[in-house]
Parts: sequence; C-alpha cells; structure tokens
Amino acid sequence: MNTRPLAVAAALLLAVPCLADGVAPPTGVEQAFDSARLADDLRGTLTEPAKETRIRVYASAGSKVSATLDSNPAEGVPIAGLTMTLCDDAGNAVDTAPYDVSVPGGSAIVWAKVPLTATTGWTFILRGTDAGIWHLTLGGTMALVRQTFPSPAALAVGGETSVDFRGLRGGTLSFLLKAASRSKFKGELVRILRPDGSAIDGAPADAAKGKLTLDADGVHTLVFRNGGAAIGAWTAKTTVSPPPLLPL
Repeated sequence: MNTRPLAVAAALLLAVPCLADGVAPPTGVEQAFDSARLADDLRGTLTEPAKETRIRVYASAGSKVSATLDSNPAEGVPIAGLTMTLCDDAGNAVDTAPYDVSVPGGSAIVWAKVPLTATTGWTFILRGTDAGIWHLTLGGTMALVRQTFPSPAALAVGGETSVDFRGLRGGTLSFLLKAASRSKFKGELVRILRPDGSAIDGAPADAAKGKLTLDADGVHTLVFRNGGAAIGAWTAKTTVSPPPLLPL
C-alpha cells in the first residue's frame, strides 16, 4: 500500500486494551483503528500527548511481523518520547526486545520478524510525550491456519452439526468432511457463517470438500450434515491460506 492517512485506514472503534501494559480507559485513547494489514504504510498525528493511538491487525499463529515507527522532522513535527508496544486481544504483551534492531541513537523504532503465537488480533500502541506526526510501516509473513476436528459422537442420518474455525480476511478456506474409520458418514456442507453469524454466499452446498474466499477475520462456523445412509462418526478439516500481502 502506498502512503495514506490513518484517518481513512479503517473504521473508528474502541481498541482492546493491553492489560499487561496497563489498562487505558476510553479517555486515554485518542484514536483506535481496526483492520490494518501487515503490508500497510500508515501516517497519523498525535495531538494529545496524554493519550495514545492503537492500530490493530489480525494475524495467524506462526506469522512474523516487522514494524518501523518513526517521527521524521522532514515529514512534520516530530514526537518526543515516541514509544511502541504490542499486545494480543487477550491483553498479553509481546516481548519485542529480542527482535528490536533499532539503530542506537536513531529516531526510529525497528522490529524485525516478531513471531506471533496465536491466531487473534494484535494491537500496536503508539505513545509520545509531545504532540506531532508518526509514520508506521508494517510488513511480515502470514502463516497457514490448519485445524482438525474429530467428532465427539456419531451423527445421525440427516443430522446437522458444526465446528468453529479461525479464518483470515481475504484468505482461502479449504475444507474436508470425511468419515471416520469404518463409519458410514457422508459429509454434506450446509453453510459457512462469518463471525457475525451471517452466511457466506457461494459456499459449495452439499459438498464434502471445497474452497471459498473469506471476507472477514475471526472465528467462522462450518455447518454440515450426515447425508449418508447410516449413523456415523466424522472428521472435519479446515485450512486457511493467508491472503497475499501486497501494497494497495
């Protein structure tokens, strides 16, 4: 993505507080934005030094993120005391010190290939002791999300059940519904639900396997039935390939 104002990067919302970093009340957050990507070049302004800016991305376990935060006088008024921290949606702070490759005495904070340990949202928290402009460049690699779900019990003929899997916005879901050993189960997809509960159009209905592009981050639901002639145990598998991280 080329340079763009953060004000139009995403919808404004109250970001998840980083508990390990100190819970900030709503009045302590000047701006909070969702749906950034690990390929974005973002700029913004800190106007109230007592507050902070939060930028959230959603990434898979095994992904690695690189980030460069700077406040360059050539781009505007630099922010004194500029800092950056990272936490997940559960409020766990990431120890980025082993991946900090900032140049001693330089103005930029530079992280290289920080590993992410869970498929969840990750929030960058920007702070400063003075007002000014900031420039955040994100990069990295996204990992596949693979999940396998064995049936807790046999499924009746015509019976429906579901499994919840983690998806990535813009990623490609591949699913497989198969019979367990010596089972007569025959998998038939009914629908796939987004995290908000709405059904995704274009899902391959009645199929035991297929592919679909996802348009949301978070926990999705795969709903399927036993279309076989007898009760049977099953195994469901989902693989989500991450979207290409290309500049917009």
